[in-house]
Amino acid sequence: MFTIEDIIDKIVCGHVLDVLAQIPSESIDMCVTSPPYFGLRSYGTEPQIWDEDKNCRHEWSAEIKKPINLQSGNPEYQRPWRELATDKNATQGRFCSKCGAWKGELGLEPTVELYINHLMQVFNEVQRILKPSGSCYINIADSYNRFKRGNTEIEKNPRVATNLFTKFVQAPIQIGSQCAIPERLIIAMLENGWAKLNTIIWHKPNAMTFSGKRRFTNDYESFLFFVKNEKNHYFEQQFEPYQGKATSKAWHSNKPAKAVGSQDRNGHSQWERNGQIWQRNKKGRNKRTVWRINTKGYRGAHFATFAPELIKIPIQASCPLGGIVVDPFIGSGTTAMVAKQLDRHYIGIDLNPSYTPLQQKRLTEMR
Repeated sequence: MFTIEDIIDKIVCGHVLDVLAQIPSESIDMCVTSPPYFGLRSYGTEPQIWDEDKNCRHEWSAEIKKPINLQSGNPEYQRPWRELATDKNATQGRFCSKCGAWKGELGLEPTVELYINHLMQVFNEVQRILKPSGSCYINIADSYNRFKRGNTEIEKNPRVATNLFTKFVQAPIQIGSQCAIPERLIIAMLENGWAKLNTIIWHKPNAMTFSGKRRFTNDYESFLFFVKNEKNHYFEQQFEPYQGKATSKAWHSNKPAKAVGSQDRNGHSQWERNGQIWQRNKKGRNKRTVWRINTKGYRGAHFATFAPELIKIPIQASCPLGGIVVDPFIGSGTTAMVAKQLDRHYIGIDLNPSYTPLQQKRLTEMR
């Protein structure tokens, strides 16, 4: 078991479940993260074992191959490194025919249900380590189904279809349909005791145009806001400029109303209502849930990175000064960088040791 002093302001390399299990309970202020999306790409990391019986001497099935060919409608197609994300030999892992364990990369599970189950194992641990006032923000996008029912190793191989995993047989989703990943995750989180406060829409004005003609271009991702306790969570209100008339969250004075200028379609700085003088909140209006933020790459990164502005807002709102932010899938280290800029501490987790030099370089450049 770690002490907080062991890992504060550090990025720990290892299996996310193994690292989270060593963090003390109720020691973290907030989590902000973006897990690998379902079926999107291979990160080239060492396959990890999930759902195993520790006493089992595993007998692994053959690998389930799943070529990943990025198309223009894929959100990663716009990245300059898209050719590196195309993998004709990507694998959906392999199963132990004795205990049903799965060995593979998170995000490349052969079924949506198994993917959501693995995410919930991660966020159950996050729930344990968060303080009672803690919050969790999850950036996640939907995926399109490209595989027919009956194509999974679970369904093909009776030896693999153990009692443990028959419930993870792929639901009959039409080919070309979205899989409802954010919605499935929301339901699972609610069923595991989280309170959901918002679905934030990350609108990406610079999203690449979709070349197909049978659906609209996707230009947003979901950013889900959960808390452990709706009545006890830490939250510092965030503001944004007013748009048009100011009618909500205004300040008012109990002084008798005096002559006040008439309102035009943009609203004056003060106006009379019910015998009181009302004024706009000088800080602006309560921040809305559609955030218009361009995606931003980072030179040297060959994978998707958080837009710093996207996580600056949640950290300011849900982590007190001097508090601790954890990112279980920290990747290029953006969460650590933004936390430092905002005078918060961080703990990062990532499986791929090849990202360590990049993480260290970005944090060093801030000094």
